[in-house]
Amino acid sequence: MTAKGFSISELNPPQREAVEYGPGPLLVLAGAGSGKTRVITYRIAHLISHHNLAPAAIIAVTFTNKAAGEMRDRIKQILGNVIAKQIWIGTFHALCLRILKKEIPYEFTIYDEEESKRLLKECQRELNIDEKQLKVVQLGYRIEGSKHELIGPDEYEKTAVDFTSRQVAKVYHLYQKKLVRNKAYDFGDLIMSTVRLFQEQPELHKKYRDQFKYVLVDEYQDINHCQYFWIRQLAGEQGNLTVVGDDDQSIYQFRGADLRNILEFERDYPKAKVIKLEQNYRSTQNILAAAGAVVGNNSGRKAKTLWTENETGLPLQYFRGETEAEEAAFVVREILQDVYDKNIRRLTDCVILYRTNAQSRPFEDALRRERIPYRIVGGMKFYDRMEIKDILAYLKVIMNPADELSLDRIVNTPPRGIGAGTISKVRKIASEQGSTMLEAMAGMAQDGQGLTDRARQAVTAFSNLMQGLKSRVSQTDLARYLATVITETGYLAMWQKAPHDEGASRLENLNELIKAADEFSRTGDNTLGGFLEQIALVSSWDEADSKDNDQVTLMTFHSAKGLEFPLVFMVGMEEGLFPHSNALQDEHGLAEERRLCYVGITRARERLILTGTATRSSFGNRIYNSESRFLHEIPGRLFMGQIPLCHQTAQQTADARGLWRGKQYQVSADTLSNEHNEHFSEDVCPDLDDELGLVVGQRVSHAKYGSGTIVGKQGVGEDLKLEVAFTRHGRKQMLARFAALQPTSGKSRAKGV
Repeated sequence: MTAKGFSISELNPPQREAVEYGPGPLLVLAGAGSGKTRVITYRIAHLISHHNLAPAAIIAVTFTNKAAGEMRDRIKQILGNVIAKQIWIGTFHALCLRILKKEIPYEFTIYDEEESKRLLKECQRELNIDEKQLKVVQLGYRIEGSKHELIGPDEYEKTAVDFTSRQVAKVYHLYQKKLVRNKAYDFGDLIMSTVRLFQEQPELHKKYRDQFKYVLVDEYQDINHCQYFWIRQLAGEQGNLTVVGDDDQSIYQFRGADLRNILEFERDYPKAKVIKLEQNYRSTQNILAAAGAVVGNNSGRKAKTLWTENETGLPLQYFRGETEAEEAAFVVREILQDVYDKNIRRLTDCVILYRTNAQSRPFEDALRRERIPYRIVGGMKFYDRMEIKDILAYLKVIMNPADELSLDRIVNTPPRGIGAGTISKVRKIASEQGSTMLEAMAGMAQDGQGLTDRARQAVTAFSNLMQGLKSRVSQTDLARYLATVITETGYLAMWQKAPHDEGASRLENLNELIKAADEFSRTGDNTLGGFLEQIALVSSWDEADSKDNDQVTLMTFHSAKGLEFPLVFMVGMEEGLFPHSNALQDEHGLAEERRLCYVGITRARERLILTGTATRSSFGNRIYNSESRFLHEIPGRLFMGQIPLCHQTAQQTADARGLWRGKQYQVSADTLSNEHNEHFSEDVCPDLDDELGLVVGQRVSHAKYGSGTIVGKQGVGEDLKLEVAFTRHGRKQMLARFAALQPTSGKSRAKGV
């Protein structure tokens, strides 16, 4: 069967092999830009068109709504909309939500990150836990991490051995009880609750196992233990499981991703077929060579060699400024040159990638000075804005009256005379009656129950308002209903009375929310519940690819995953910044930083520019920085113009030796130019040494800071500066002649140290 937009002949041999592979476990190792999305969608189409598989017997799991939407669109083009709708395609959270909605016999609310934090704070207050000693962010991180590992509050309590863990255990218990009472789930619950549901109800588990004959998982290198377990539940130990991923692009360890899942796939499924996709369709050969050279320094990876039929392309470019301002000015000059002088690119073709969000400021300043429009991916998102959260809280209470967290947010917003004392009385009566707070309010409106006349009037008005809005939830179209909620709650009038600039901005956002409801209703689902579910499942990175306006993009390396740009700037290429200092004491952390660098390099299609600074401001001081080791791992032949300092010194060393016809010759300090003496770096030219005998990789001890490792060097002689990563005190830079460092355990020559 050949469908529109679907021809196996379009694929290269490994892609075709993956698409046509029959039953059984299949691991597709898909390098960056190798066409993995096409392989997944074509495999789905092939299973339906050539194996007569029912569309509803296929479940395809992705990590972002954007990726799921792209997959569904491609299936529509191949097999048509009717078939595409029957296939279960979505994120882990969306698919588990779909199962829970089918199997749980009551309406429930999904709490986003902010709502979860508010509930955690409420738990802290009730348990008299000092928020200064145990921050809500720490609580959320530990509880979310536990859910990633399928550890509930009871199991967590058993492993709590210190004071902090025991405090977390108390909060975890109360937090889950409140979620149950509010008929709510947080994001971690969606997957874990589905796993538990299958464990507790074997017949239900069997129902879904029997339904899904083929399970396909994208970005398999990024799954956590809970997601891994759910996939195993669906596919079984010998099931028809296809996973697609790239261990070299595993960069979400901090979110719970476990690289072992993809590295040990063949252990989990001994009969698995492994197919490598190594042909890259995105980048030039020079860019791929740089990426391969960097990630090749990681051990324990599944070997892949990316190649392309694209042209060799431009060499990489490197710039090392003296300060952050110099670095930013250079980047902006290059953008201006390509976009306005040469007219060969648009602003949307350009992206500035950095390791931490704090690095964006100098680039923003430089772009603003040149009046170049830009956007920051990862800033305040639309659905995170206060006025949007407020209206969504109204909608959630309308859909689920048991949602006390949302009710707390809007009961006195705008102000309507319902104070904390009144709320406390309402909550107490609701608890005694076993009712919702809204039900308690309706009763109190009738008999008062200890309320003052003013409070009773306010409670009555609010109760009537919410009952009236709930009664009309299905009587009009979604956008019109949303406008009614915004108006009748008094929320619109509140912002109309606000100072012009702030009020106008809030009203514009409320208008956009109404537009979003209208656009959603055009999909065929005109329900408020469906609208709220769609919003709840929006991932922060799903907005990263929006290109409505011609503007430069600024984002972190993590945010850039899955995207591509013709011109990529990788800035801040310095030790301690990238790789980040937090990773330098941990082998796995450094390996992940290297994979992150690989991801950054492979975002570039045509041109890659790497930049850094010799000094960087830190709390009012200028700190000297050594170049990132990742620059040194890229072969010097791939650069044009200015090249990293080590490659300069290595080349001059080779030239000097050449004068002596290959004899071993130690280049003296006078042989090199003053410019190169100033930046001499032992860590990438290990055969050169200095008179003090201290080399990069050497373990040393300091009288004040204790033990550490030399990770960078600059200068020679009396001007020799050492950068030392101390175990307990972080990274320090010091003049070698004053540092009084003592070697402790010899010199380490392990790659990447």
